[in-house]
Amino acid sequence: SLGALRGMDTGFRTTNLLTMRVNASRTTYPQPPQLRQFYDQVLQRVQALPGVESAAITTDLFLSSTPSSGTFTLEDRPPFPPSEQIEATTDAVSPGFFETMQVRLVSGRFPDAQDRDGGVRGVAINETFAKRYWPDQNPVGKHMVFGTPGERNPWMTIVGVVGDMRRRGLHQGARLEAFFSTTMNVGRNMQLIVATNSDPIALAPAVRAAIRGLDPSSPVTAISTVEAQIGESLEMRRFQAWLLA
Repeated sequence: SLGALRGMDTGFRTTNLLTMRVNASRTTYPQPPQLRQFYDQVLQRVQALPGVESAAITTDLFLSSTPSSGTFTLEDRPPFPPSEQIEATTDAVSPGFFETMQVRLVSGRFPDAQDRDGGVRGVAINETFAKRYWPDQNPVGKHMVFGTPGERNPWMTIVGVVGDMRRRGLHQGARLEAFFSTTMNVGRNMQLIVATNSDPIALAPAVRAAIRGLDPSSPVTAISTVEAQIGESLEMRRFQAWLLA
């Protein structure tokens, strides 16, 4: 089973990916527009570094046991009764995230800079989501909203369907997932992902220096690689294999 897990398709790139958490200063960046500007500048600085192929930010690459999620309403069907309500994860991703992670585009397009309040308000869903609610049709162009639609919570347009990713670990399949652009909403604590053309850990000091050069008051923590994080998820299976041997 350990060998089978190691050979399993994750649905995203796993090699040469540096990852870290960036916590934007609440004092320096108190409002969403300032937060977006800060992370835009972080990505610009990091992408300009030698050895960096691309960079992106997301709420979380891997899902914990209690990820950011919520119930939703679909415009083309009646509201779900309480017994049928299912939560879908919600993650903010910067334009270019799916290209950086080499995630497959099934239909439509990836969320990008045109998806914003006053604009398209686009959202992408994964294949599991699409197959559950639109098994025989393309959901691109359909409308959904987390919670109940209203004046302060307008409909979002499904602009794309992306391939499933094993974000809960190699031993678990995908759940219902939705992604919106950071141009619509961005968190204060975001995960930075840097695709490199060499050893990603060797670039960590330069990436951290680029961020500290922009704002020394914004902590950079949890520096690792995607490969290492996947390895951690296999620790129990690895221990079982060692014990059996």
